[in-house]
Amino acid sequence: MARNLAVAYLDAWSSPNDEALEATEGFYAPMVTFHGQVMNVRALLEEKRRFVRRWPARRYVPRPDTLGVFCQDVAETCTVRSVFDFDAANPRTGRRARGVATLELVVSFGGSDAPAIVAENSTVHGRGEATLPDKDEDVP
Repeated sequence: MARNLAVAYLDAWSSPNDEALEATEGFYAPMVTFHGQVMNVRALLEEKRRFVRRWPARRYVPRPDTLGVFCQDVAETCTVRSVFDFDAANPRTGRRARGVATLELVVSFGGSDAPAIVAENSTVHGRGEATLPDKDEDVP
């Protein structure tokens, strides 16, 4: 379930802004550690809104052979890590960012009916190195 949530998260963030933002709240717990900063989901959503305004066209593709899930039964959490290729652009400004990064999500299974992201972090490893398939190709 944690693996599927991470893949669905990246897929949602590849959607148009309105769809991405609408889906966002459903992925997160009420309190989240986002890149080391603890915040409520409302503050996180505002952070995400700023991001989609800066990069309105985004595409994130996980590399399936890098996706790992590490669970802790006692804490009722799983940490999902995946290397992914990204391509983000702002047609209005002409800016574009492409590259390879690692996403780490901590997913909690305690306290609600559905799993929820309680922590998120990502690290860019290189720019201009993305190996994204054409949009018409199937992506695993």
